[in-house]
Amino acid sequence: VPTRIAVEPLSLSSLHHVIRTRAGRVLARPVLRRVADASGGNPLLALGLVAALDQAPSPPGSGDPLPTPGTLIEVVAERVARLPAPSRDVLLIAASLASPTEALIARIAGGSVAGDIDAARAAGILDSLVTHPRFAHPLYAQAIRSLASPERRREVHGLIADLVAEPEEYARHRALAVPAPDDGVASALEAGASAALARGALRAAAELLDQARRFTPSAAASTGHERAFGAAELLILAGDRAAAGELLRDVVAHAASPVRERAMALYAEILVNQGALDEGERLFRSALGPDTPPSVAARIDLDLAYLSLVRLDTEEAARWADLGAVAARHGGEPALLAEALAYVALTRLLAGHEPDESQVADALA
Repeated sequence: VPTRIAVEPLSLSSLHHVIRTRAGRVLARPVLRRVADASGGNPLLALGLVAALDQAPSPPGSGDPLPTPGTLIEVVAERVARLPAPSRDVLLIAASLASPTEALIARIAGGSVAGDIDAARAAGILDSLVTHPRFAHPLYAQAIRSLASPERRREVHGLIADLVAEPEEYARHRALAVPAPDDGVASALEAGASAALARGALRAAAELLDQARRFTPSAAASTGHERAFGAAELLILAGDRAAAGELLRDVVAHAASPVRERAMALYAEILVNQGALDEGERLFRSALGPDTPPSVAARIDLDLAYLSLVRLDTEEAARWADLGAVAARHGGEPALLAEALAYVALTRLLAGHEPDESQVADALA
């Protein structure tokens, strides 16, 4: 008796392994997730999408469809092209929504869409086994977005943004509706990042804040650099130090004080954690100057104290910790001062000196 085995989609980690071993590529996690979503976990389609990415003149933006191999586009386009134009437009709306429902699609389209959805199900483009509009394969949604003009895609996202109230979703659609930097969109994306952070979604918050940076007008460059630094902090907390490092390098190259010094110090921390101690120390020292704000200087001093401990130079660690405590007293941040005083006590103890009990008491207070 023949045995039928249902082949499930590959997991994200399995797709990463296939792409690394077969295509020799290691994709950033956000790009890998987009490839997984677009391919439906099919390894052959995923490798095709990676090949198309390699051939693209520039990486797609967060709102742009992934470049799709011509042969795959031809296959799905042939089936999609059999539908009338109004039905294809309904499918574009469905492909643009995170959780499409017939009622929501109808509101955006401005009329009944039942006939269009039925036609798409009959053509095998939408799944006929579920009641809500779901594509039979993610590649159909990918192809429909690719075949639509950029202007129409932006128009659809603008219509969706007018109907959603949730800050994250509103921000994403507003960003996809506007082709150029826009202060209002950047502010909406920053608000969406705050909402994502409030629910503990670090990566989503970082992505939204990075988009806010991209949409910040050039006249507000300092605000854009602050947003980039905030996105880098969130990426580090989410475990993506490589992406954080890319953002921080750009801030170091283009930002003004004090954001530049903060970015240098944070990037130096990444280097130290990667074992590049000399390069990290050079950046830490470069970030210290007469104009460095006391709170920033205190953090850098404590980082240098930690670096000295890594090198087992306890006397140097105690010296940097003392400097950090002095700077922290001028910084006016109680939490930072508590950390600095505790570090003074720790480094003195490790260096073989008697800890100052009054400083320990101050730290606890």
